[in-house]
Amino acid sequence: MSHIKDFLSELQTISNEDTISIVVPSVYREVSFKTLTVKQYKDILKNTLDGVAGNIKLGSTLNSIIIRNSLEPIEFTLYDKNYILTQLRRQSLGDTVRIRDNTYKLSDLPEFLFNFKFEKNISYKDIIVDLEIPTLALDTAVTDACYNTITKQYSDTSIINESISVILTYELSKFISAVSIHGNAIDLTGITVNERKSIVDNLPLVINNKLIEYITEYRKYEQSFYKFNNDVDLSIDGNFLTSA
Repeated sequence: MSHIKDFLSELQTISNEDTISIVVPSVYREVSFKTLTVKQYKDILKNTLDGVAGNIKLGSTLNSIIIRNSLEPIEFTLYDKNYILTQLRRQSLGDTVRIRDNTYKLSDLPEFLFNFKFEKNISYKDIIVDLEIPTLALDTAVTDACYNTITKQYSDTSIINESISVILTYELSKFISAVSIHGNAIDLTGITVNERKSIVDNLPLVINNKLIEYITEYRKYEQSFYKFNNDVDLSIDGNFLTSA
């Protein structure tokens, strides 16, 4: 038993020393990360095989990998996520990726920059909604709440139809930092995820549509850095992180 413990301890030491330096966009400098482990690979694969609910849970799994593998306690944001995952994938599975029977090099992707024109708020009548790009910690909390809602409240036959509206509401809530009415503001960082969702559910449709437009523009901007020269999009998903 002692021999096995010593062996595992040595293996863990080697694993901890296997690191990669990645420039994290939100802090504009290199940060050291441990590379992906077999267990993390299996966790990703399990999520990809678990249908709609698994794909939702995958978001939390990937966030956890970034936070746990970082050798520094950084408050990562959503716009760090795909870039870090791409670099970890290059280290673990190589620079090439297969998309629709063609091979592409990840090193050929555009240089990742973050110059998105960030709106501070959107408004309608006496309602002002302050916006933010969520941290991975917030993204995880919201994703977990969404996962719990879908798996507990909907049957297998209704999960696909119902999940779309549920996911959208949770997604919108992540990008809001505060809401004020007649000058009376509430800071969403101090309330629960379900309370966030309730606020979003009760916003006017005009605000809802503006939020969707804003997030759509953000996602479009981000995806522009994960597009190869011949206009082929790279999807940062479970298959990308588990297939060479």
